[in-house]
Amino acid sequence: MSVPAILTNFNYQDYTVVEVAETEQPAADVVTEVTPDFIGGVLTQQWSTRSYTPAELVGYRYNKKQDIIAEASVDMAADISAESYVWNGGMESSLALDGARRMAIEAEMTSVTLHDITNTPRSLTLAQAKTVCLAVSGAYQVKFTELQRAKCELAAIDLESEGAKAAIDAVAYAP
Repeated sequence: MSVPAILTNFNYQDYTVVEVAETEQPAADVVTEVTPDFIGGVLTQQWSTRSYTPAELVGYRYNKKQDIIAEASVDMAADISAESYVWNGGMESSLALDGARRMAIEAEMTSVTLHDITNTPRSLTLAQAKTVCLAVSGAYQVKFTELQRAKCELAAIDLESEGAKAAIDAVAYAP
């Protein structure tokens, strides 16, 4: 029987109360507390452990993939320094900056106005704009490629194989 810690003025003598000796929860995929057992005359906390089933590993792998995607999304949006300014990182910024540069090229302009991370307009030569676009899109592509590698590595894990959970745990986003 569990007794709340705040229980006061309770007469334990009216009941058969035996303290259960706590044990450390073992490391395993699925751990469940089971009925205590007498060990050496002491009622001792007991645990049941098992590995994930292949069906449970599907969810485990999915959660790992979502964690990697979240980590990569933050990393891909990291600020990028180029041409003495700081620019927003990520795919959308990369496309917006390059779109403005390409429009200036098509209009046969010699400069283009790009907006930095503070949304301040910056007038750049086309060569400077190209450097900015390459820096932002290059950083994004490196990180996106790493994300795709990690997702493919996760997808290739045979969930029926021994060590599938360890293989899932070993996959990481590391640009």
